[in-house]
Amino acid sequence: MSNYKLTPEEHNVLNQLSHGAQYRKYFFDKASSFKWFVALQNTGYFEPTENPSPMPADGGGYWIPYWDVLPYLERLSVQHEADDYDEIVSALLKVISDVGGFRNDQGKCIDNHHTWASFATILSNLPTARIDLEILSNVSDWLVSDFGSMMQTSAVVEKLVPSIIRGFPETQSESYQHAVRQL
Repeated sequence: MSNYKLTPEEHNVLNQLSHGAQYRKYFFDKASSFKWFVALQNTGYFEPTENPSPMPADGGGYWIPYWDVLPYLERLSVQHEADDYDEIVSALLKVISDVGGFRNDQGKCIDNHHTWASFATILSNLPTARIDLEILSNVSDWLVSDFGSMMQTSAVVEKLVPSIIRGFPETQSESYQHAVRQL
């Protein structure tokens, strides 16, 4: 990865993230530079276990927390003109592969429609030829939910599938075609 050096002030910004959800939300809603990625990755922000699981709601039922890193990752995915875009794509695909392939103690992926919808959006922004079969094979798991799947299904159908179809000449292998049909 590019050798980005954060200034002492930038390190202070990252240290503030541990002071509460409001700091993290503000940062991830505003940050757009790849220079933050490695430091955030080294701090564990993109670990699969950071993707929030459903939480019991007051009065019964559940609510699905929003993973605060998602807006930042989405902004990175559209930086097609960046000199380090190839690195950005690799980094995003690694996060999506790790999180999308993660299984809990029951052998299931985390049931978080926000994450899966965002990942479908991110993938739709990336070069189709870079999206490997392992990632595509996880997409069908993202659509299985105990809490409704409309959000992630819409993102897959309206964004990811058209993107893959547009990039289809780049990805003519039979195994890739089979994976797309499984979506």
